[in-house]
Amino acid sequence: MKKSFLFFSFILFINGLQAVVLKTSWDRGEYIELLGHKKLTVQWAQEYIGSDLVQEELRDLNVDPIKMAIFDLGFEQEHVSLNQPIEVPPQLNGNRTMRAHHGTSVASVINGASPYGHSGQVDLIQLSAITYPSYYSYAFRKFEKEDNYPKIISNSLGWTSDSIVKVAEQAFDKNILWFLASGNSWPQEVRQREIESKALLVGSFAPNGLTTFGTQLHDDMLILAPANSELLAIDGYGKRTLFGGTSGATPVVAAAMANIASLWPSIDRQSTIKLLKYTSFASAENKLGQINSPRLLNSYKAFKVAQRILSYCIGKKDIKNCFDAYLDMPAFHYFEMELITCSDLKNTHDDFKLDLIKKMRRRALLGVNKQDEQLACAYNDMGFTANAEFYKFRSQNTLNMNDYLEETQDALSRGVFEISYYKYLKNMNKEEIRLAIKNSAEITEYRKRELYEFLD
Repeated sequence: MKKSFLFFSFILFINGLQAVVLKTSWDRGEYIELLGHKKLTVQWAQEYIGSDLVQEELRDLNVDPIKMAIFDLGFEQEHVSLNQPIEVPPQLNGNRTMRAHHGTSVASVINGASPYGHSGQVDLIQLSAITYPSYYSYAFRKFEKEDNYPKIISNSLGWTSDSIVKVAEQAFDKNILWFLASGNSWPQEVRQREIESKALLVGSFAPNGLTTFGTQLHDDMLILAPANSELLAIDGYGKRTLFGGTSGATPVVAAAMANIASLWPSIDRQSTIKLLKYTSFASAENKLGQINSPRLLNSYKAFKVAQRILSYCIGKKDIKNCFDAYLDMPAFHYFEMELITCSDLKNTHDDFKLDLIKKMRRRALLGVNKQDEQLACAYNDMGFTANAEFYKFRSQNTLNMNDYLEETQDALSRGVFEISYYKYLKNMNKEEIRLAIKNSAEITEYRKRELYEFLD
């Protein structure tokens, strides 16, 4: 008889509730368990946007890595992947050294060893521990002094001073792509200095496709990337952890652009915006009629479209105008591939099923009609119901948020406070939600008052 043992790896507690668990079993492999009953693949973020596929294809190409800098709280040197020796600043609280969990997790999401990193095309040239707003200027002066500038900056910290905007403008003048987390002041509105800056603002979405509860939303945001609270990363001890929010989504996008920039190192901010938006998937807000809200990152299609266009434009005198012109043409976004069905997977030997799933994902990312529906069926059959929920979401043109009512009521009864469903309470049956909040014995009265506000 085959034994099945579960080994605890990581638990995230929300309001005292065991909400997210990373588990391993002999018969299922590793998975993330959501709310006690949904299984999610640990590399869901790479799978949803195709960064694993991009990395596979880049290994066969002779392209140079892209210079990148990370602005964060500090880092643990032994757990950061470096191509060259550079200063790795610790995280400090006054004169006391802190364990640098946040910055180390960010770095692992960018270019950590498999299964963490989203890019193998990154050359980290500067890691900066930002203690005060003036440290941004200090970091940029270091670029100037060494005459060594990154192509990309990943910045998961909020801006608390207008002086940082000037630094971002200097970066823009050097054709640096500066990605900034858009969620650090939530539930307050995103700071105007960030919206009006030259930074590229990033939000987060959950494994079910809905926007993360703590992500701000505005029409000037570039994109939403997979993170939420379930992004696989390394903590300051080098151990597996689950990371997320906009702090996790930002390095995902920075890594995606490092992969693309390795094909075209001089790509600028305008072309980046167009490419990521044109190749993206509709977000929950888009499906609810908010057409100008940010969409969901599709890094594989962005990479393949860029690769296709560059094959025509490389060698041209004005590569930027050539690229932008072809980017506006729908023909360059269309990929003709045969649909792979769920029944095809069922009729495939177990040894070849993972390869077939990968082919299904590739087709879905490139827009093959009805491939998402077939993936939803396939993941359901494999027992990964959370993944199946996402592919069902992606196949829908519109959303009825009452379809999530039962799950929302369950989360409320369990005492979960922060979960993506709550961002859409006003789109659900308000009487049912109000009753569920009132009857929850696990949520505090203070939290209940906050949730009631989301109904208005």
